[in-house]
Amino acid sequence: MNLSWLQRKSQTASAPPFSNPDVLPSFQKFEGYARAVYEKEELFNLPSYLEREKTCILNYIHSLGLKLELLSQRVEDFEGVFSYLAKRYTEEIAREISAFDLYRFVEYGYGLLLKEESGKVVGTIFELFYSSPVPSSFTIRLSVDESLQGYNLGYMLMKYSCLLSMEKGAIVKRAIIKVDNAVSLHINLNKIGWFGEDFLPDIPKLGPFMKLVLPLSPYGLESNSIDMDRLSAFMEKHKKGVDYQKIPFLDIESLDQLYRKTDFVVVAFIPPGRIEEKGSYLAVPKDSMY
Repeated sequence: MNLSWLQRKSQTASAPPFSNPDVLPSFQKFEGYARAVYEKEELFNLPSYLEREKTCILNYIHSLGLKLELLSQRVEDFEGVFSYLAKRYTEEIAREISAFDLYRFVEYGYGLLLKEESGKVVGTIFELFYSSPVPSSFTIRLSVDESLQGYNLGYMLMKYSCLLSMEKGAIVKRAIIKVDNAVSLHINLNKIGWFGEDFLPDIPKLGPFMKLVLPLSPYGLESNSIDMDRLSAFMEKHKKGVDYQKIPFLDIESLDQLYRKTDFVVVAFIPPGRIEEKGSYLAVPKDSMY
């Protein structure tokens, strides 16, 4: 897919605004395709916002007969994680998380374990904290057991981790997601509201990934999820190549061109079968966000 006709481009794409700590807490997608909730005054009260949202998520999880716990250094937690990962993934992927990693999560970040009442682990998400370039929480291995699909638990785990990271002082969340992982792209870009900060075409031994970033603030969490109806209307009213660009799902070369040669960034993922048959990554100019 040749992107040379894009009207908004530069030979050297400018640095993303996400590295500016003064911009990050309020950086937002355009309300024409996102669920903007700027009018909610209670979002200014951070402690009450965090407590309210965490309580809502925990109540929902409990209503399903499940519980959410912090990863500890107890033997049963480590063994529970390894048993779950071995069941959920291939051996190669399951072995990417070691006992050393779990120790680091406990000491220098945290882990959230979704459990059945028996204590069996049925979901995970892990975080590590970094201070550069800004206080950041890096997300690793968001996962929910296949038997629990359809209950929106991936979204719940991710949002709870956002709230907890905010509580611990992070102002931005970061992650990398494989570009062929349609489920994770939908949860993170569309439901949570991450931005595609950069595209990594070939991480050694891993392959192509999207580098994601999310402002950790009430506005960042509540104003950046994608409304598919608004998104469809937005594309009908605006000009392709100027106001937005669509990259076909798994078109690695075009994604690379988009980030290397233009000032567009991916803000949404159109899943296959939604709006169009094959699916696509939707990008907008950086200067259209604020």
